[in-house]
Amino acid sequence: CPTSLARADSGSTPSIREESLVKAWMQAITTLPSNLQTHFTVLEGTLLRCDCVVSPANSFGIMDDGYDLALSLAFRGRGADGTNTLSRHVQRALGARWHGYLHPGSCLITSLPSASDVEGGGGDGNPFGASCIAVLSTMRYPVDVRWHLDLVYNAVWSLLVELERWNAVRNSTSTHDGPKTKTKTTRRTIERVLMTGLGTGYGKVSAARCAQQMILKHFAQGGVPEDAEWANVDSLIKEVNATLEL
Repeated sequence: CPTSLARADSGSTPSIREESLVKAWMQAITTLPSNLQTHFTVLEGTLLRCDCVVSPANSFGIMDDGYDLALSLAFRGRGADGTNTLSRHVQRALGARWHGYLHPGSCLITSLPSASDVEGGGGDGNPFGASCIAVLSTMRYPVDVRWHLDLVYNAVWSLLVELERWNAVRNSTSTHDGPKTKTKTTRRTIERVLMTGLGTGYGKVSAARCAQQMILKHFAQGGVPEDAEWANVDSLIKEVNATLEL
């Protein structure tokens, strides 16, 4: 699915310079085969239309700072919890699927709170027109994660798997049981995904490493070969390893 890579205002969150991330994305995209380059668009803006917005989350779904706070403000809608509306909604989904803890490198896609006008009207409760949010854990809590050398690669792989699963049942109606709530959701196809840098704020991951690991083509080329042996995964390993020192 097409992906918009956006430079977002990170507020008080420590971050790399935004222009360096945009430049790194642009450079990374040029390394892809031409038929894959068209799936990515690098944009700078504040209200970018999409079907799914990605939260570069912590493991507990606490969305109270930086880009996550911006999402909480954007999707608070008319919810009784105010700026905590999105956090509480995400945490209920995490409770149902992950017992409340989404370990780094993992992803969960869930619908947006009903108070956010999830059908994509683009009103005050949902300025992006999105129908769902991808909670993509990049750290347990806000902390330097440069030691986790292939974190971004693992996280993006998880995101792509979850997008594929979501769209596989896009026209079905499913029931999700949480510890406190039970909701029925009709899924809308995800065709456009809005992302920022992953781990480039508190995580201090470099723009170059983030961009190169986000753009690696392995998933789009069919993933890991069937009946994998070291000989036929060697190139995948080497291409990831080439990004680790960036």
